[in-house]
Amino acid sequence: STFESQLLDTGVRVDGRTQTWRVAPDLSYRLTERNTLSMGLSFQDVSYNTTSLIDYQDNAALLSWSYGLNETSDISANVAYSRYEPDTVNAVSTDTASIFLGYEIRPTEATTYGFGFGYSDVDGPAGTQSGRVYSVDINHQRDELNSFTLNASQIYEPDSLGSVRLVNRLGLGWAHAFTEKLQGLLTGDYIRDDFRDYYEVKPGLRYFITEHLSLAGDYRFRREERTAGNAESNALFVTLSYNN
Repeated sequence: STFESQLLDTGVRVDGRTQTWRVAPDLSYRLTERNTLSMGLSFQDVSYNTTSLIDYQDNAALLSWSYGLNETSDISANVAYSRYEPDTVNAVSTDTASIFLGYEIRPTEATTYGFGFGYSDVDGPAGTQSGRVYSVDINHQRDELNSFTLNASQIYEPDSLGSVRLVNRLGLGWAHAFTEKLQGLLTGDYIRDDFRDYYEVKPGLRYFITEHLSLAGDYRFRREERTAGNAESNALFVTLSYNN
């Protein structure tokens, strides 16, 4: 949303609207029982109104391959290219090319580990920067009532100020089933980029009205720390979801 982009990229919120168009076709083809080849394209156009944020377009192409080592583990590799074009006077686009290798293992029915490592090369108005990128995902179902998640990543992401930045994320999550229909959620996140640090805590409740329909209420506290000063925000969310 516009407010989220403003808070994350500028630390300031100004009333306004955003319009986003996104088209992302993809194709997956199973070469053999264990080999799968996938191709994807995406086009995104983001426009802001009465805000200081910068309109932009983001185009990307992805080619990936995955191989099932056995029933409990897989390996994957992908190559991606994207072009980020801010809508400004004398705008200079940013091209990002990356290669990523992944490994996922499920030692038990209750636990899944996912690891990914790669390298990205970013060529933009500030020059060329290159670096390692990674992701780690762990999901564990401790028992019928409790499940835990951990995820960490370091990737290059476009922002709404007209540049691409290196973003580090660390997240922890816990879900507890009070009853068959009522679930409690608690997540904590740490986000860091070249200019600022964010700390976020988000407790919430989810009630399953039917098998496919659920109602959730969440509270989020976020603190931003940077050289120019610190800021805090509080938000409430009510979400109605339908999954078929």
